[in-house]
Amino acid sequence: MGTFFIIISMKILFIIDIDNTVAENAQRTHLLPNWEAFFKSCDTDTSITPILNAIEPYLKHSDIEVMFITGREEYDEVKHKTQMWLEQRNISGYPIHYRAHNEYSKSFIFKERVLSRVHKPEHKYVVILDDDEGIIKHFTTLGHTAIQVKRDNDYLDTCKELKTALNSLIDKLNLGKNLNSKPNLQGNLEVST
Repeated sequence: MGTFFIIISMKILFIIDIDNTVAENAQRTHLLPNWEAFFKSCDTDTSITPILNAIEPYLKHSDIEVMFITGREEYDEVKHKTQMWLEQRNISGYPIHYRAHNEYSKSFIFKERVLSRVHKPEHKYVVILDDDEGIIKHFTTLGHTAIQVKRDNDYLDTCKELKTALNSLIDKLNLGKNLNSKPNLQGNLEVST
C-alpha cells in the first residue's frame, strides 16, 4: 500500500478586457450605433502602451493564467482582427472570450457568466483589469481583485495598482507553496498498489 499526494498548483486567473483597456477605440466611435461596423473596425485601434507594458511581465508568469474577455461580438472578421492586433503586440496564445451575436446583457453579467464557465479550483485568486466602473464594482463585491483602467496621470496610477496587486498575490501564492512544501500526513489519499 502506498501513499500518494495530489498537488494542485494554485494560480492567479488574470482576466483582461480589450477595448479601452489595452486598445484605444476612440477613433471608431463615430461608427456607432452601427455596432457591427464599430466592431469590425477594431484593427484600427491604437495601443494603450503603458498598460501593455505593465501586463507584459505577467503574461508568461508561471503563477498566472491569462485570458481576455471582451464585449466585442464574435464575428469571424472581428475575431481574426482582434487576434492579429494582439499578435502584432506580441500577445498570442491566450483564450479570448467574445459576446455571442445578439447577446445584450449588461457587461458585468456577460463577464460573470464567462468567469463562471472558466473558473477552476486551482484559481486561488481572480484579477480583473477593465475600464468599466460597473464591472469593477461588481467583481469587487464578488471578492475578486478588480482594477479599473484610468487615463489619469498617463495610466501610471493604474499600472502601479496593477503591479502592486499582482505582485502581492504572487507573494501570497509562493508563501502558501513554501508552507505546504512539507507533506501533511493527515488526510492524504491512500491508494492500494
